[in-house]
Amino acid sequence: MEAHQWFKNGDHPEDDCGTFQVKGGKPFKGEGHVIRYYRDPDDHGDRVCTFCGFPMHWHGWIDKSDGGQTVCPGDFIFKNESGEWEAEHRKKYEVRDAKHTSWVLKKIDEFIAAKDDE
Repeated sequence: MEAHQWFKNGDHPEDDCGTFQVKGGKPFKGEGHVIRYYRDPDDHGDRVCTFCGFPMHWHGWIDKSDGGQTVCPGDFIFKNESGEWEAEHRKKYEVRDAKHTSWVLKKIDEFIAAKDDE
């Protein structure tokens, strides 16, 4: 399994963010194809996330068949057993079922060990 740690827009290698420039403005990076900007009209961007403690406007979003998933800065992004992109953060494990959690923890530990060996 391949996983990538995400901290900000464009971090995922498959995000393929384009650069845009409004007349007279500074260039800016568009949202990613895998992790999009977190935007919710009913959720203020300054609200602090209960999982990671960062403001919500620092977060990303993954579109999924069941609606979607919020991505916290520092989450690991990978394709799950169904082939959909998914984010996992160690603090979120407490709210996941044990079978899924152990599978994800094993994969993240393998990813970290491989990075340590580089």
